[in-house]
Amino acid sequence: AVGALYVKAHPDAFRGAVFTSPMIRAQTAGLPIWAAGGIAQAACLLGLGGKMVFIHKIYDPEESFEASPATSRARFRWYSAVRQKYPRYRNNGASYRWLREAMKACGELTGKKGAEGIRIPTVFYIAEKDDIVDTGAIRTFASKIPHARLVQIPHSKHEIYRSGNRAMGIYLRSIESFLDEQCESGND
Repeated sequence: AVGALYVKAHPDAFRGAVFTSPMIRAQTAGLPIWAAGGIAQAACLLGLGGKMVFIHKIYDPEESFEASPATSRARFRWYSAVRQKYPRYRNNGASYRWLREAMKACGELTGKKGAEGIRIPTVFYIAEKDDIVDTGAIRTFASKIPHARLVQIPHSKHEIYRSGNRAMGIYLRSIESFLDEQCESGND
């Protein structure tokens, strides 16, 4: 969401943009966006903004491959080792303050003027089995941008960069092709 909002606010800052599993609209455990935003706002008003959202959990060094957003066991193991060694790479559940701001951003991006102002070439990568972001919202958002492309990466979950070699090959070749096109058209 942050990247899309930046491109909207600063339309001449970049000549092209690549978005991978962007949070145009988050999955909210079945809650409507307004309800998730309302819960977050209430928690912030009660002074709980820094507390973790009740359905989230702290970093677990024993995270299972099956529950992770990865589809490559090798990349899962490598990144797990990095996270165990370097605490700064450990991601935890979101705070209510983060959730409040994320819901505002999602509301802006999915609203009437969601993609308005984005006129640079863009490519959106969505994972075949993403359960963190709403891929339908990404499709709708991308469809409103001139010169936007949408690429679904097969055999992938939210963290496409932790997919198997086949999916990574499709992903990386597509990014390289997009960047080459921008350079050839003078958008380098």
